[in-house]
Amino acid sequence: MRLVLALLFALQDPHFERGRELYQQSLYEEAIDEFEKADQNAPAVIFELAVSYEKVDRFLAPSQFIRHAVLNRFAPEKVLLLHNGVDTGNLLPSERDEGYVLYCGRLAAKKGVETLLWAHQAIDCPWPVVIAGTGPLERALRSRFTRNVRFVGHLSGPALRATMQNASILVAPSELPENCPMSVLEAMAYGKATIGTRTGGLPELIAEGVTGLLFDPKDTDALASRMSVLMADPTMRRSMGRAARQRAEREFSRDKHNGDLLKIYTSVIYNQKKTGES
Repeated sequence: MRLVLALLFALQDPHFERGRELYQQSLYEEAIDEFEKADQNAPAVIFELAVSYEKVDRFLAPSQFIRHAVLNRFAPEKVLLLHNGVDTGNLLPSERDEGYVLYCGRLAAKKGVETLLWAHQAIDCPWPVVIAGTGPLERALRSRFTRNVRFVGHLSGPALRATMQNASILVAPSELPENCPMSVLEAMAYGKATIGTRTGGLPELIAEGVTGLLFDPKDTDALASRMSVLMADPTMRRSMGRAARQRAEREFSRDKHNGDLLKIYTSVIYNQKKTGES
């Protein structure tokens, strides 16, 4: 049951947010109830997962966080870490810096966007914050936070590329554990320092003091302080951005991801053939 919950927990569907909160608190039965309330198909999903996962040769976890979440059910060798990969060949580092903080993500409860905007307001909104995304909180946020904030909606393609390339830093303020968010990997590929929360897989991507800074979820003062430090020091954020790009190339490139995935497939096929011959 806990494995099934962990897999549902990893789903980024906003309808499952309350269920994920209960899962974090180890309230497993309550979490199941919430998943079923959120989606009438949840019982079928749970049953299908429960009866089929034993046949799986390997589970691939895109973060150590989610890997540890399922190790109470499987032997460690059956659950392998495989971080998401980012296209470092096409997403090239950018030295452009137009002096704004960027948030990319859904405007929903527990994503931490309110923490970001309150932190910005607490230090008197000294530089612009660009909010790229849509969601149920958008109208309320637009009306409540109007000073030096730009809501640009959902971005993709060239618009997203330009917005990331021109940003000073990215902030990933989620209160719920993120897995391996592509927004952070893409910021790293573009050579941008990131400030993120100490939750989920984010600390696996952000090397504290090297490629960015970390803070505890909901800690407005800490986020305000870290933004102030980086925004006041272009040399520091450039240095962190370059280190982030190097780390993206070394550890999170799509080529590395694909190569590691191929090795896993090869290993599974080899073991199956070996078992069949014995």
